[in-house]
Amino acid sequence: MHDPGPRPASAPDGALSVPPPFIDAHVHLASEQFADDLPETLQRLRDTGGAGAVCIGESLEAAGRARGIAEAHPDFVWWTAGVHPHDAAGFDPVRDVEALSEALGAGAVAVGECGLDYHYDHSPRALQRRAFAAQLALAAEHRKPVVLHTREAEDDTIAMLREAGSAGIRGALHCFTGSPALADAGLEAGWYVS
Repeated sequence: MHDPGPRPASAPDGALSVPPPFIDAHVHLASEQFADDLPETLQRLRDTGGAGAVCIGESLEAAGRARGIAEAHPDFVWWTAGVHPHDAAGFDPVRDVEALSEALGAGAVAVGECGLDYHYDHSPRALQRRAFAAQLALAAEHRKPVVLHTREAEDDTIAMLREAGSAGIRGALHCFTGSPALADAGLEAGWYVS
């Protein structure tokens, strides 16, 4: 990823005179709500010190749009490919794994947003676990990190994180709102908590 360079010097009162550079590691730029003002949105990111953004592809369709945005903004936008747990009921373990594998080979920097969501239960829990396990296997195969969505599924998430960590799979617990036990499991597995 892009090296934003040295940090700016501090002002005499200790405040930074220029915002420190950062990369937004999780943004849904492929969403329709950004369709009309994407250039302005990216410029606002630059103006506030943004050195880039990771555009999340939480579905195969969103991943395709995210890839297009990244290709139009090289060295500033990167993209991911995954299937969100809300859509796990429609996850095809052959077709979707093949499509995600192609996306990872074509430049997607991570698998996801994927995981488990037992709060809304838009997809049966067993199908969520199956889709998540398949995506963890893809991450291991392609040596890519995972962008993890989890909500009210701590026991299953902890078990799958521990297994993933022992297989060398790393990633980020996205938008973390879980318990200390889940945070500890993620950290022990070598994952980031955001």
